[in-house]
Amino acid sequence: SVMMKKAEPGSDPLAKVAAMPVTVPTETITNMSPCVASAINNFTTEMRRLFLVENMVDTVKFGLSLWLLTYIGSWFNMLTLLILAWIGLFATPKLYQQNQAQVDEVLGQVMTQLREVQDKVLALIPNKAVKKEE
Repeated sequence: SVMMKKAEPGSDPLAKVAAMPVTVPTETITNMSPCVASAINNFTTEMRRLFLVENMVDTVKFGLSLWLLTYIGSWFNMLTLLILAWIGLFATPKLYQQNQAQVDEVLGQVMTQLREVQDKVLALIPNKAVKKEE
């Protein structure tokens, strides 16, 4: 049989945790509020810009990103995505260092092609931003 040792008075293992303060000082909240308000304002302004199609290309990119995320979300569990992102976070810089010349060459070609496609799409779509610049 297993003998259970009786706890001694004053040997509560959670005493240190119970004694810790869990409140946030009002000065901390006061100091952080301008930064938080600025972040919220920037986010809402950007979302309004994307949803009201102020820039067609950015709105299409946003819509395609959301569409792509629905498929990625249906294929993978969130924990799996977090693990893959964590691995990629540390593996990508090392892989880039080892293959920098090849990666830069391929990325240059891809960026050139993307710019060409973007220019063609912008030529076909009337864009408010283009009219403002003229």
